[in-house]
Amino acid sequence: MANLTVGQGAGYQFGTIGAATAAAAAGDTVTVQTGTYTNDFATVLHSINLVAEGGVVSMVATIAPPNGKALLTNYASVSVNGFAFSGAAVADANGAGIRQSGGDLTVTNCLFQDNQDGILVDANPDTTVTIRHSEFNHNGAGDGYSHNIYVGAVKAFIADDIYSHDAIVGHEIKSRAAMTSITNSRIQDNATGTASYGIDLPNGGVAIISNNVLQKGAAAQNVTIVDYGSEGNVPANSTLTISGNTVVNDVNRGIILLNRSTVNAAVTDNSVYGFTLALENGPANETGTTVLGTRPTLNTAAVTLTGATPAPVPVPTPAPAGADTLVLNLSEDAYLGDAQAVITIDGVVQGGPRTITALRSLGQGQDVSITGSFGNSTHVVSVSFINDAYGGTPMLDRNLYLNSIKLNGSPVAGASKTFMANGNADFSFG
Repeated sequence: MANLTVGQGAGYQFGTIGAATAAAAAGDTVTVQTGTYTNDFATVLHSINLVAEGGVVSMVATIAPPNGKALLTNYASVSVNGFAFSGAAVADANGAGIRQSGGDLTVTNCLFQDNQDGILVDANPDTTVTIRHSEFNHNGAGDGYSHNIYVGAVKAFIADDIYSHDAIVGHEIKSRAAMTSITNSRIQDNATGTASYGIDLPNGGVAIISNNVLQKGAAAQNVTIVDYGSEGNVPANSTLTISGNTVVNDVNRGIILLNRSTVNAAVTDNSVYGFTLALENGPANETGTTVLGTRPTLNTAAVTLTGATPAPVPVPTPAPAGADTLVLNLSEDAYLGDAQAVITIDGVVQGGPRTITALRSLGQGQDVSITGSFGNSTHVVSVSFINDAYGGTPMLDRNLYLNSIKLNGSPVAGASKTFMANGNADFSFG
């Protein structure tokens, strides 16, 4: 696994990002010195890391990408840390900062602005997209079909600590993923933004929208903040949870949720301002809503980007298949159905939502075994509780319990968690 260096001066192996990615092999890291790289288009065919060094790396397009797609086009798993993407525009109005056409995508500490699409992800049932501590603004061709973030039909889309705002006519976020998780983020139209939906989940799926600031602006094209199931094809295992958010409505007739599916959404413990009508249109169980008397002051500050350090290679060289077994023991308090959990390892969803039927009250435990090749390195397993339900008393409360985690029979230290509400917990092992 080599480290290829890119810079605009002496002492670097490559002068352009495109040349370095063309030369990179699977597992390599491409380290790019801070600076502006104009019309330096890159295509990735092997699983690599792209890492900024010394500050932000700005990839800027002043002409259409030659491949008609993006500044950075990926056909394999890629992690990107410390980059800014702007100016991507092509004839079909889908010019993107990043176009993901295969493999997993991990984006950290990045900025996407003034593109037709910030990130555009093609449909792939094996792809997981993870975005953390990044900003998306003023992306969109103005046609309503291009967005700040557009994730096609993939396995999972996970966004945490992002700021998506001021999309141009399109959506702040659109996801067709089987599992979508948006947490600890700001999804805002702000004062003059013309976005349509704040979050569009047109095919439903397992969805968690938790602990965010959600705002519908006065200049928006649509009065709905979250759209769910509007295009049908909603999977049978779909669930929708909107919990713990601060929601600000600055448009007439605004609503939090337009639910066109038969899924009964859980809308719980949100703080809301500016709504004059019902908060939801469609099936929803709304509980714990706090109506705010004063409009909250929105945080409109840009995300601060910093120079990056190398991240783990997206696809490390595996040990022999089946060399290791990770066993999670879980149980539940059942109420109006069984608890469901999503388990990820290093951001990759392991087998979709798991239904837990072992009852804590009877001392039962249910083992979930994951066989993999974890080698001698450290990994992170995450457990997410996705379908909390509460009927007002301890006897009417659906909860999830992580009792233990064992790697090859040995306990993982500190690996236990009681989930009284939707949320996730991370544990390191290896």
